[in-house]
Amino acid sequence: MGTVFRSQMSGWRAFPSGNWMVAWGTEEGGESGARLYQSGSGTILQTLTDLPVRGVVWQPDSMAFYLTTEDSIYRVAFPQLSLQFVADGYDRRIYL
Repeated sequence: MGTVFRSQMSGWRAFPSGNWMVAWGTEEGGESGARLYQSGSGTILQTLTDLPVRGVVWQPDSMAFYLTTEDSIYRVAFPQLSLQFVADGYDRRIYL
């Protein structure tokens, strides 16, 4: 899978319970895409997407999170962790 350090990413958000973390980036702001990490060790568990991701917001129950790209929103839910398209055409100047 390769090694991508969190410092190469644009941002990150910890899982509300603290078990996992999602780090993301765009070509302009670090390594493009989003990756799921184990919080304690910083080990990459899974590459979620290679799309340029601009923001991540966890769902309050910690069972899913939302990724924003240039103009689309995706939902990623446990345990499958596959991108589910939610909407496009939102104002990209508004970041989550």
